[in-house]
Amino acid sequence: MQDDKRCSSVGRLWSVLCLYSLLVLVACGGPPAGTGDPGDRRLNQLVSDPIFASLPPDAEMTGPMERTPAQYREPGFEPAGWDGPFVRVPFASSQPPASVFTYYKAEADADGWTSNGNRNLLGYPFDWQKRFPDGWQGSLGLLDLTSRDVTPGDRHEYVLTASAPAIEASG
Repeated sequence: MQDDKRCSSVGRLWSVLCLYSLLVLVACGGPPAGTGDPGDRRLNQLVSDPIFASLPPDAEMTGPMERTPAQYREPGFEPAGWDGPFVRVPFASSQPPASVFTYYKAEADADGWTSNGNRNLLGYPFDWQKRFPDGWQGSLGLLDLTSRDVTPGDRHEYVLTASAPAIEASG
């Protein structure tokens, strides 16, 4: 009988401690208000950027435009914080890669994106930056995902991505 009471007391104490821990995590954890990308404002600016208005001639999307909102990252292998929003457009083209990169170099220049100076093996820029009206700087990248073991005229798979920094708590 004594052991039953002791087990019951220990069980209640354990339940109270678990509930208290959960309340502390809920009250203290999570992102500060007004951080991340409130109202998906930056995500929407990326999605509506003219760079995504068209594809190179003879190219076709191979999946939908992916719109990923800012996401709060719980502490683990990295400290807690925000991953900013990003947009991803997968597409394919049978045009030579030089044509695709030339197309996006011209489009990026026309849409206010500035090359970071990095060049791919063909000598073309593949990443750019742009200052948006709210003052934040977006990043744009174009990658050819196709292996090098292709013959001219084979279809190449690409991905065009744009990302924005998350709004972090100040102070």
